[in-house]
Amino acid sequence: MIRADQRQCYWNINFVPALKEGQVVSYRYRQKTLPGAFARSLQEMRAHNLEYEFFSNHVTYPTEKLQIRVTFAPEITPRRIGYDVWLGSGRTRHMGEYARVQTDRDFESNRDADNKVYGQLQVAYPIQGLRYVITWVPENCLAAGGGK
Repeated sequence: MIRADQRQCYWNINFVPALKEGQVVSYRYRQKTLPGAFARSLQEMRAHNLEYEFFSNHVTYPTEKLQIRVTFAPEITPRRIGYDVWLGSGRTRHMGEYARVQTDRDFESNRDADNKVYGQLQVAYPIQGLRYVITWVPENCLAAGGGK
């Protein structure tokens, strides 16, 4: 982990020995968030001035397939789950890549075998420099008039 604070976590994956030019590797990792990492109520959303919560992955290396899956604990069941594609570190939508994800049906939201709600992106050859994002609004936020 390079840097972490209450709202963001930056990390690198290092290969030992280092990868050689042209070498291909497949890997996956599982990340569990700390308590309080995401807003769970309308009050928390307002306290952080948020319209929605999100998890993103910034693509920095050539990647054949990017898969992001956010699985929600039962008490955080979201009313709305979506995706986005942002330019760099901002929240400006990359319209072409957003449309490709939609056309290719790379996003799905459903329930898993344990009946937990999830949102998942599976993107072939994601574009370097873009952030692929899963967004959601906690269930009790919409009922109280919040959310985007």
